[in-house]
Amino acid sequence: MNFKDYHKASLKHLNTCKSMLDAMALLSHNTDALVNTVEKQRAYLHNIFYLSGYTMECIINYGILKHFKWKEASDVATTDHSFSRKCDFTYYKGTNRFYSSGEYRYCISGHNFQENIRVLNKALPCSKIPFIDPAIPVNSNVKKLFNAWRAEIRYNPSETQYLSIYATHEIVQEFVSVTDTVYNELMKIVG
Repeated sequence: MNFKDYHKASLKHLNTCKSMLDAMALLSHNTDALVNTVEKQRAYLHNIFYLSGYTMECIINYGILKHFKWKEASDVATTDHSFSRKCDFTYYKGTNRFYSSGEYRYCISGHNFQENIRVLNKALPCSKIPFIDPAIPVNSNVKKLFNAWRAEIRYNPSETQYLSIYATHEIVQEFVSVTDTVYNELMKIVG
């Protein structure tokens, strides 16, 4: 996989999230629309939350790979110790460091963008990007969704609570909005 595929995937999923929210808003006044049942709304919001988190994961991975100058022709699943030494980041969890002890701390394969974003926290500390720049405030419920996101949530029932909050329309909409901001602001910096 080429590292630019993370950028393409993040844009695709972000646009899907925004389109689904727009469709829900347009159909909210149509009492016959299936989206207006509580069960269907929860299902849509659950999926929007999942895709928005996946967007966050993809853009963070892309941002790291682009900022630290991953070789464009290289598959991201290959181990490049000269790259990984710069940022302590690699594809596979458990990859041993070259010329030093231990494993690289951050990896793509674990789907743990909440940890991987720390690479960008160090690289771009004053970026004014939510979650990357700690000085930028983020709604506490959005933070909870950010911290609760896992790749496995796609298998969870729609009514699942995440860190004691439900994925309500307002909270999911704000999560998508923050994800959109992260995407756009990170793209301004790393391109």
